[in-house]
Amino acid sequence: MHLPARVHAKNGAYHYDLGRDEAGKRRWVKLCRISDGDHALYKALAELTKPRVRTLGDLFDSYLGSRTFAALAPRTQKDYLFYINGNLRAVFGETDPADVTSGHIAQYLQRRLESGAGVVANREIACRSTVYNYGMRLGKVETNPCRGVRRNPQPPRTRYVEDDEFLKAFNAAPEAFQDFLAALYLTGLRQGDVRRLRRSQIAFQANATKDRN
Repeated sequence: MHLPARVHAKNGAYHYDLGRDEAGKRRWVKLCRISDGDHALYKALAELTKPRVRTLGDLFDSYLGSRTFAALAPRTQKDYLFYINGNLRAVFGETDPADVTSGHIAQYLQRRLESGAGVVANREIACRSTVYNYGMRLGKVETNPCRGVRRNPQPPRTRYVEDDEFLKAFNAAPEAFQDFLAALYLTGLRQGDVRRLRRSQIAFQANATKDRN
């Protein structure tokens, strides 16, 4: 995991380096236990330093320590941490948020597309747009340069599943999940639509089929 500047992990906890005192002794402040998670780290760091947003790195850190980030689903938190502490921080971390234009966002998307990571770049920019929106609500930035920038084309994520492929997955699934797979197969509905079906709707369809026969 990429750690913010002056943060170090030791003895199962994150510590902030305050520098050396007049006697030359290194001073540390404990932020939180490593097991407390990433949000706890960034929240403690924000409370300790109260940083002004000078760079996008500062804005990233503020967002990761915010209630807005904490309210996201665990999987989304994991993804955003990966995007932010990966390419976004490496490429833009030292940049003044006000200096970034829509043109810079478009160029980043194009470069990532040419490197074969066009779809991932779309997700990175979506994450970054969320961070900018957060900054705007708090008055830390004036605009969101990600808005209105056309994303990279994404190939379809679905293809026709052959019968033998379906049966292989069906037979390997638990019995309860087989019913769910059968519903998907027979209705052609998306997973979310099947999950939202009510018992009354299923009964209605069964009656309607009986009436037609």
